[in-house]
Amino acid sequence: MAINRQEHPQPGLLDDDFLISHDDVLRTDDVAAVNVVIISEEQREVSPLSNNSKPKLKRLKLHSQCYDDATDKINSVYKKNNGEKHELLTVTELLYLIKTKKYDKLVNIFGDQASEGIEILDMETRTVIKEYNEITKKAKPLYKADCIIRIIKTGALRYISIKSKDCSNPSIVNVTRRSMVYDNPDLNKYIASLDVLTSQYLSDPDNICMTKSEVDRKLSSYELSDSQKNDIASFIAYYMFKGTGKGTSEIQADSIIEYSKNELNFIYCETEDNKKDYVFKNWNRYVLSIRGHKRGKTGNIRSNGLLLGGPQENDHEWVCYYTENGETLPRGSIAIRIS
Repeated sequence: MAINRQEHPQPGLLDDDFLISHDDVLRTDDVAAVNVVIISEEQREVSPLSNNSKPKLKRLKLHSQCYDDATDKINSVYKKNNGEKHELLTVTELLYLIKTKKYDKLVNIFGDQASEGIEILDMETRTVIKEYNEITKKAKPLYKADCIIRIIKTGALRYISIKSKDCSNPSIVNVTRRSMVYDNPDLNKYIASLDVLTSQYLSDPDNICMTKSEVDRKLSSYELSDSQKNDIASFIAYYMFKGTGKGTSEIQADSIIEYSKNELNFIYCETEDNKKDYVFKNWNRYVLSIRGHKRGKTGNIRSNGLLLGGPQENDHEWVCYYTENGETLPRGSIAIRIS
């Protein structure tokens, strides 16, 4: 039996709730248009102390079919990449809150500035996204922001990088050889501190033994001065918000949304100090490794940040070697992930 939610109000329920069964709440995107199918009947609960019975109502949680179709497609297409999947699910959830005018939920995420709502803008055209089927693909790799929103109350734009807390060790600093840092004016100023860090890393017995293609170590395990920590925090913040070893990104980020199954946590990082503070807050979670050439099953070499021709003039301070199947290969590209 299909019923229109709008025609059957239930006293005592919130606007987005429809009492159907015991533990679930019906949620719909477009309350004027969405029909709901009742999939369970009212049950009678009998008291063990008498022959009298009383109705036992259950609650059922549902979104609209459009929302369900959108999230199902995302879960299917990106099932092997949780980072990209959670990025698109975050944008989809924000659009759901917009379409249902759940301003209280938006305020919980973005603060009082979102009390009149937000808009999601297309990354390419800057037009307002209004339908789920407009959320079709993740942001380009050239962008540090994954989503752009406009705060309706103030007109301010936020360029948001979405970070999932529900996937294993997402990359923060993609593999970068030393010569790229040397040639990048935004990063070159940190190279002395990075040299101190990598020198300690390379002295690790697991690197000296020349048998491992990758060695993971906690960034917090190394002895660094406050100045060196500050440089490395700035280096990480650059990769999170501004660019890569190749240069600055077309669309930089000024804020973070941390995704988890239970919540979306928004952090606005307006200044460079704000960005470094965010890095320091997560200092104990960063995992450092130095990667390099790796021969795949097909016989081809995967470079992992190094040039296929091997280390260049300004790479050698970060380079070590390992032997696998009788072949000696170089490692020399720094990578940082978050655990």
